[in-house]
Amino acid sequence: MTPSPAYVLGALDTLVKAGEVSPAYAAGVMDVLAKEAGWLFDTEAENLSQQWGDYMQKNPNAYDFATGRATIGAGQAKQMIDSARPWYDNMWGRMGANMAHGWRRAKSWMPEAIVGKSMSAEESRRLLELDRNRFRQDYLNRAQGAAPAALYGAFQDEATRDARYAYRDQQNYMSPDELAARFRAEDEDDAAAQFRTPEGTAAMRSGLYRPKHDTQAAKPPAPSINNNPLAHMYGNKDRNKLFTRSFRNGLGMY
Repeated sequence: MTPSPAYVLGALDTLVKAGEVSPAYAAGVMDVLAKEAGWLFDTEAENLSQQWGDYMQKNPNAYDFATGRATIGAGQAKQMIDSARPWYDNMWGRMGANMAHGWRRAKSWMPEAIVGKSMSAEESRRLLELDRNRFRQDYLNRAQGAAPAALYGAFQDEATRDARYAYRDQQNYMSPDELAARFRAEDEDDAAAQFRTPEGTAAMRSGLYRPKHDTQAAKPPAPSINNNPLAHMYGNKDRNKLFTRSFRNGLGMY
């Protein structure tokens, strides 16, 4: 009897987490088996929806049927994405981020005269979380909007906060050019905005998810004066005269 893909992947996952086989070896085994058996794996949207369903089943009070609003505990959106991703997804990138964090922690034990100013453990973890959020964002984006709407909002809420915290930390260690390269942003707001998505913002504005941190994104954009048919008069020297009651009444405009 041929084992199912879920069984083999589960066995490999257990062996990797137990340290019995390396992630690279397991990835090679999986690739060979997938090609030989022609396996088809669940999509990102299916994996995310499954994790969402499991969470809601275990937390029945997390969803309000009257309003459609979901209430998700701190860090739960990240955990859902992490659980939905196969262990081999962006494996090398995640390993690199962990190694960079380890090196930063090792530097904190070395003389400052040799390695320069070292960041605290908490600052290093916040920078690591920025990297991890980028990997999570990539996986979420691959769902192409088909994952649960409130999940986008919940992740965006925490990821934008994390980006702001990390940016503030690194201003103490990086030059403006280094900050721009590391965060791919010009300032703190720009760094946070990279984690905003149309799906996440829509979930906040529609009330499906109430943000705790990214409250600015939940506000509808202010109406532009350019939509006003008299916008061309706004900079005119006769603007005050145009909008006076006597002027309007005198011409019978209204």
